[in-house]
Amino acid sequence: MLLELTMKQAVEMREALEPLVPALDDHVQKEIRKIWPWAADSLAARDASETEREAIQVALDQAEGAIVSAGSHLLALLRILTPPARPIPAWTIARTILEASARSAWLLDPDITYMERISRNAALILQDREEHYKVEKMNSERSVENSEEMQEREIIVGRTRKFVNVEISQKGRVTKIGEVDTRVTITSIVKSALNAERDFRLLSALAHQRVTRQRSMAMEITGMRLGITMNELQYVSLLAAPLRWYGTAVWRHFTYCGLDTSWLIKTLEEIRFAIIKDISGEMWDEWSELAKNEVIPPYLISAQIVGMEERFWT
Repeated sequence: MLLELTMKQAVEMREALEPLVPALDDHVQKEIRKIWPWAADSLAARDASETEREAIQVALDQAEGAIVSAGSHLLALLRILTPPARPIPAWTIARTILEASARSAWLLDPDITYMERISRNAALILQDREEHYKVEKMNSERSVENSEEMQEREIIVGRTRKFVNVEISQKGRVTKIGEVDTRVTITSIVKSALNAERDFRLLSALAHQRVTRQRSMAMEITGMRLGITMNELQYVSLLAAPLRWYGTAVWRHFTYCGLDTSWLIKTLEEIRFAIIKDISGEMWDEWSELAKNEVIPPYLISAQIVGMEERFWT
């Protein structure tokens, strides 16, 4: 059944989230100028005191870069959900937000030691560089490592060996850094950092050309209204689930650097209530029973919500 949200309703829900990313950026920039690069009593300061400041800064830089990427894609998602509709698969954008948020949250996990943080950072850097050189080999038709690739890997390994053990196979491939497997998958990162493996697998199923699912959640212009073949929970999931992922990554960034979290709590609470006002209280009561975090409820994407067959619901 076609659910028609009026333009006013669609804009109101979108406007609840639209200011978040630029407001966060502005707030963080102001706060960082006061405590750069982190507060004296923060987790980052603790890590830096136990190792080298530069090593912690490198990990923090990568985490912050992932947050920026997640925020940029969140803005893109909001644009897709704003009339006039765009023929861009919103669920693919949502998956990118989840991946970037998970990488940042995984790096800034408050419960790991500085050694594991450095190990995770190095593993992700090696993965990124490996992908870079794979593309280069495809373009140049080279099948073997070039000196630049080997040199860069040696620099990363040499820098990391100062803090943790690095295991290398007989073929010269780095297999483990500290306790971190260098082949760690994004699925395991998503599960570890955000407890969102199910979300990720569902979004991947949608992104990998599951045409029937994508058609069941398509958008089209119907006169002056945004016609959406989604039910209420499907539409709200596209706003609220990314808020949970992105908000969790931002929360960890705030707590790791020692930024004031009261502003963040207030902002997220205002956005949360603006988003859920257009769904029934009964639906929200069932959803909120799953809440484990008092700041950011676990907005979920389920097989039932995305329209998969009933056998996938549990």
